[in-house]
Amino acid sequence: MSLIEYCRFSWKKSHLEWHEKLRTKHTTVEQTNQVLLDLRRERHDYLKHITSLQYMLEQGEYKEATQYMGKLVGEFERFSASLSGEKSAIAGLLHWHSREAEKANIELTYEFEVPVSTLPMPQEEIVVLLGNALSNALEAAEHYKDEEGETGHVTVKLQKKSAFYILIIRNDTPPVPDTILDRLYKVPATTTKAGERGFGATSIQSIVQKRQGHLDFTYKQKHYTLKIKWPAIQIE
Repeated sequence: MSLIEYCRFSWKKSHLEWHEKLRTKHTTVEQTNQVLLDLRRERHDYLKHITSLQYMLEQGEYKEATQYMGKLVGEFERFSASLSGEKSAIAGLLHWHSREAEKANIELTYEFEVPVSTLPMPQEEIVVLLGNALSNALEAAEHYKDEEGETGHVTVKLQKKSAFYILIIRNDTPPVPDTILDRLYKVPATTTKAGERGFGATSIQSIVQKRQGHLDFTYKQKHYTLKIKWPAIQIE
């Protein structure tokens, strides 16, 4: 690589990092505001539900009241699941993608053994890494839904085993050409989006390397799985 090419690559990388940080701050504020708005809406609706339940009980409609309560509990648990134990920026990120998945009729499932906020890195890096990974997974699942006529699924798991954190994101996806798979998460990054550069994949790979992690992915029968592993203790 010549000196000019090296300088050009270094400038692109620093410009990308600056742009990603700026976009992350804006997105985080927007997502946190949405969580607060939804919490206020939930509180407002909660009072109406209490009134309805009170009327059912007064009328002796105990079976109907039990069924109504069951539906409410399910809705509240679904909303609170993405907020439990999380710092505000991470809670906003998770809730935001839950809303986006719901609007797109994608089944998004979080299975966290430990809060995402406990990952050994700053919140800003978690937002960039997980935000890009979730956006890619949801977009692929939506394309799958449109092409296959079936519901797209995305599952996000976070485990802590011994001295390591393990993040696994699995999603449905349309067929991905081998030429794309061979170059994913390499620098300069490749994306599955036609005509675009893979800046999201670059950001993910950059953070994984910075935090002494290991990234791997598999694609099999229209299912894509991204697996990232980090040591729980970071050595600077």
